[in-house]
Order: sequence, then C-alpha cells, then structure tokens
Amino acid sequence: MSNRFVTIARFNFATEPVFILLKMRLEQEGILYYAAEENTVGIDPLLSITLGGIRVQVEQANVIRALAILKTITTDTATDEVWNPGELEDILDEGVQATDVHTETDSKRDRFLYHIIMTVISLAIVLFFLLSLLNQNN
Repeated sequence: MSNRFVTIARFNFATEPVFILLKMRLEQEGILYYAAEENTVGIDPLLSITLGGIRVQVEQANVIRALAILKTITTDTATDEVWNPGELEDILDEGVQATDVHTETDSKRDRFLYHIIMTVISLAIVLFFLLSLLNQNN
C-alpha cells in the first residue's frame, strides 16, 4: 500500500508559487511526492491544459499530512485555490479513480512511452525534412 500514490493537488504551471512552496515543504517534512507532468509542462506550458496540469501525488499513507501542508500554504498565500475538507473523504475512499492512483511501475511505464512517442515524432520530422531536401535537388 505504500507504493500507491494519490493526487492531492493540480497546478497549471511549474512556476506557480503554491506549487513551489508545496514541493519545498513536502521535502522538508520527508514526504515522498511525485509531480506528474512537471517536466513536460515546464518545457511547454501550453500542454498543461491537455495533460490536466501538474499533478502532485503523495503516498496514500501521507495524504492527511500532505493536505494539511497544502492547507497552510494556501491559507498563508491567500490564493483563490481553497482546500475543501470534503475532498479528503473522496481521496481516502477505496473507490479512488484509477487516474488518481498510480504505482511507481505505472510512472516508469508512462515516462518510457512518452520517450518512445517523442523519439518517433522526432524521427518523422527529420525524415520529412530529408525527403523535402531530396525533392528540391531533383
């Protein structure tokens, strides 16, 4: 059960102050977290909407501590994002949606597939340019 990760927050950009503070505080408290799609959104912020933003995920055993940290950060920074205590029951419920629970193996597989797809796209672009150069020479 310790390798089950639960999404506790979503952010549109990697530069959001609440996101940066949350990561720092989770590290300070020794809570293992995973920021799904952080690198992708950091490279291309326009993909944030398509990917559903950056999902901050923590181990299920640390959900309450992490949500308490998130609540103090959102209260301290006075943002529009308000933590809803009612969401805690949904998160801790055994019927958590599959999109919100990931294992470490799922994350590795997702990264591998992302790299394969990006490699295929890059090769297709290079092939397209090579073919266009050959057509110009003929």
